[in-house]
Amino acid sequence: MSFETTFNNLQLIDVEVSFTDSLGQPVSLFGIPAWEAADPTLVSLSVADDGLSAVVRSTGAIGVTHVTVSATATLGNIGVDIASAFDVTVEASGAVLVTFSFSQPRSRS
Repeated sequence: MSFETTFNNLQLIDVEVSFTDSLGQPVSLFGIPAWEAADPTLVSLSVADDGLSAVVRSTGAIGVTHVTVSATATLGNIGVDIASAFDVTVEASGAVLVTFSFSQPRSRS
């Protein structure tokens, strides 16, 4: 399964992760999931203390990267290392601001 998201270089998104078995039942984790951005010049990550969510914030740069989340699932007495990733496309915002500057009024003469 492929996961991807797109947002602009002035935005951020919240992401939640869950870990389940092949039947869709939650699995226990050993430790806290780790998050990593392949290109931290495109996005920064603010990961929640429990590792089950993060804020993905654009740095202002434009491009494509991926974010990997890894953990160790506890299946019975066995620890299984698992990881998955999602692609992030950061596009230009298209926001253009126009500002005007005015001088002090003066005589026409």
